[in-house]
Amino acid sequence: MSKFDETMKPMKGKLQLIFRDRNTGEILDVEDDNNIFLNLGMSQMLRAITTPAPSGGAVQYILQEFSIGDDIGSGSLLNPEPAQATYTAANQNVVYTVPYADLTINYPNYYTTEISLVLDGNAVMAQYPSQVDLRFSSAALYSGGGDPFAYRRFQTRTITREITIDVKWTLYFDGQ
Repeated sequence: MSKFDETMKPMKGKLQLIFRDRNTGEILDVEDDNNIFLNLGMSQMLRAITTPAPSGGAVQYILQEFSIGDDIGSGSLLNPEPAQATYTAANQNVVYTVPYADLTINYPNYYTTEISLVLDGNAVMAQYPSQVDLRFSSAALYSGGGDPFAYRRFQTRTITREITIDVKWTLYFDGQ
């Protein structure tokens, strides 16, 4: 990951103020210009999708789980079809999930969130007791509404009871 460039904010906004005569509706003045997106704003957006909702609160848009899948799209085991920004949950054939409670979330700076977990081969294979290994070729982060918001396909990998996999998924605003 490249160093964040403060002069090239990855998220921008626009503010428009239209001043009207209350009686005639005539536009008297317009203020229309770009605004900056503050470091705290970026931090708050990343925290909003990764912080659990208060008890009884809505989780539809909040991170709830990490998943692995065995989908390859129109590709092959060694060269799966790359994920597309338009993908939905229907594109991943989920074979194992890790709940939010087992994820570690860190915020190393205003514009970065790191999500870490361990895929324990024993736990994964407990769901497949008659198999010696499990192949997977994708990973995704899912919200409480069941929608993935980050997705990656890769060359097919294998996990067994003898393997653990340290996973670190970094979400960040890119200032380049």
